[in-house]
Amino acid sequence: MWSKTYSCPRLYEIMLNNKDSWGSAEEKQLVARTLQEFRKNGMEIKNEGDRTDYNKLHNRITDIELECEQNINENITNVPFTKEELKGVPEDVIASLPTDPATGKLLASTKAPVKLPIMESAVYRETRKKMYTVASEICSAVNGPLINELVYTRFNAAKLAGYSCHADKVLSAKTATNFSTAMSFCTDILDKLRDSHTQQIAELSKEAGHDIASWDIRFYTEKLKSKSRGFDSSSLKVHFPLKPTLKKVLAVYNDLLNVSVEEDPSMQKWADDVMTYKLYVFNDAGEKVLKGYFYLDLFPRDGKYSHQMILPLAPCFEECIPACCFVGNLPKPHPGAADSYLLLDEVRTMFHELGHVMHCLLTTTKYSILSWSWDMVPWPGGVEQDFLEVPSTMFEKWMLCPEVVEKVASPDPKTNQTIPLDKVILLNEKRNEYEIVSHLGRYFAMAIVDLRLHSENITKATDAQKVFIDTVKEFTGLQLPPSCNPPASWYHILRGYDAGYYGYGWADAYAQDLFVSFKKSGVLDKETGSKLRSCILAPGATQNAPDMLQAFLGRPANSEAYLIEIGACEDPDTDKPQVKRPKKE
Repeated sequence: MWSKTYSCPRLYEIMLNNKDSWGSAEEKQLVARTLQEFRKNGMEIKNEGDRTDYNKLHNRITDIELECEQNINENITNVPFTKEELKGVPEDVIASLPTDPATGKLLASTKAPVKLPIMESAVYRETRKKMYTVASEICSAVNGPLINELVYTRFNAAKLAGYSCHADKVLSAKTATNFSTAMSFCTDILDKLRDSHTQQIAELSKEAGHDIASWDIRFYTEKLKSKSRGFDSSSLKVHFPLKPTLKKVLAVYNDLLNVSVEEDPSMQKWADDVMTYKLYVFNDAGEKVLKGYFYLDLFPRDGKYSHQMILPLAPCFEECIPACCFVGNLPKPHPGAADSYLLLDEVRTMFHELGHVMHCLLTTTKYSILSWSWDMVPWPGGVEQDFLEVPSTMFEKWMLCPEVVEKVASPDPKTNQTIPLDKVILLNEKRNEYEIVSHLGRYFAMAIVDLRLHSENITKATDAQKVFIDTVKEFTGLQLPPSCNPPASWYHILRGYDAGYYGYGWADAYAQDLFVSFKKSGVLDKETGSKLRSCILAPGATQNAPDMLQAFLGRPANSEAYLIEIGACEDPDTDKPQVKRPKKE
C-alpha cells in the first residue's frame, strides 16, 4: 500500500505544486518528508519505462530482504558440546542448555545469551573456534547468493533514480547526507585508533602465547580486563535479577522524564512470557493521561528475531495512541529458577532499548510520518536514521553512573550484601581497556563493509562475503576463516541500516555530547530530564536532528567528547575530577 501511494505520479505532482502553501513549521516538515518519500520511490524518474523498471527492482529488493530475514529467523542452529568442552563457561549458562537425547551432548545456541559467555569464558580454544565458525556461517548457503543479488539490485535501482549509488540515495535523508561524509567519519576514526589497535593485538597475543584469531579476542580481552580489575565482571550478576532490575530501570525513567509506567496484564499478547505496559504522562492539572502502550518480549524463542530491537506497532498522530515492542534476547530463567540474572552490559542494553521506547511513545505530532519509526515497519516515518540511536545510546550511559547503578541493583540473594560500588566504579573507569580491539576496530570495519557494499563500485560480480573478509583484514589485521560469511545473517543490512551501520558510531558521538552536558547538572536531575524530553524526545521528526541537539545543548553538537571517550584524541581537561562513590542519603 505505502509503495503504491508514494509511487503515484499524480499525487507527487499535487504535493510538489502545493509545497509552499502549508503554513506551520510542522506542516512544512510534513511536506518535506512526504516529498522525500516520493523521491525514494523514484518519482523524479521522468521516463515512464525507467520508472516501471525501478518499481520492478524495488519489489525485488523487498522480496529478497523478506526472504533473507525469514531464513535468519527460522534458523535454529545449535552447536553440540560436552560439558568438559564448556569448561570455564558460567554454570548458569550451562544449566540452561538442552541435551541432545541422541548423543547426550549439550546444545549451545548461536544466539547472544549463550554464544557470548562461551566466547568470553570457554577455556578450550577449540570450543571458542567451533562456536565462532558455526555462528559466522549461519544462512551462508541460502542467503549468501541473495545478499549478492540484493546489493547489485539496490545499486541498479539507485542509478535509475539518479543517484551515484545506493548509499548516496539513502544517506540523502540522513544527517551525514552522503556516502563520502559517512565513509570519512569511519576511516578517520580508524586511522586515529590504528596504533592503539596494533598495540592491543600485540598485548593479547603475548597473553595468549600465540597469534590472536577472531575467536580469541573476547576471551583474552576479558582475561586481561579481569587481571587489571582484580575481579571477574560477571560476579556482579547476582545484583541484577531481571524482574526487579527491570522494575527499577523503569522507575528511573519515571522520575527522570516525569511519566508513569504501569504494568497491565489484561492487554492481549502473543506469548505467555510477554509483559504488557501502559505509559502515562501528566497534564497541567497533574492528572494522568494515557500516552502509549508497550510490550516486553524479552526472551529467545525458535523463529524469533535474534537480536535486540524496538518494533513500532502503531505510530503517533492526532487520533492514534502509539505502541511499540521491545523484542529482546536476554537470558531466560533456566528450568526451576524464578528469575535470570543480567550482566552489567545487559542492564545497559535494557536502558538502551527502553530509551527507544520512551522516544517512541513520548513523541508528539499530528502526522504519522513525523512519529518515531524506522524501516522495519511498512509505514514511512521517523527521525533521521543516524539520529535514531542518539537518545537510547545516551540513556545506556546511565549505567556508567554509580548513583544510577545503586538505584537499580539488588542485594546479593545469598549474603544480602549491597552491590560493591567500588567495583562498579573500577569497572567503568577501565571499561575502555582493549575496547579498540574488542569492539571499535571491528565495528568501524563492519560499517565500512556496509558502505562499500552500497557504493558506486558494485558490479554483478560483487561478492559480499569477500568484501567482508577483505575489509576486516585491511582494517583490523585479522584473517577470518574463508567459510566465514557474516553478511548472510546480518540483519542490519536487510532492515533499515543498509548504508547506515555507521550510524551507531555517528549517533554515539552526539550521545556522548548530550551525556557530558547532562552530567553537569546530575544524571538524575528532573529539570534537565524535562528539558531532554521537550527538546529531544517529544519533537520526533517534526524538527531536524541538528536543530533538536542545538536546542538542548545551546550550541551545535560536536564529536569532541566522543573522540576523547574512545581514545581517538587526548582529553585537554587534565584536571578532570575522578568519579567518586556517592554518599548515602
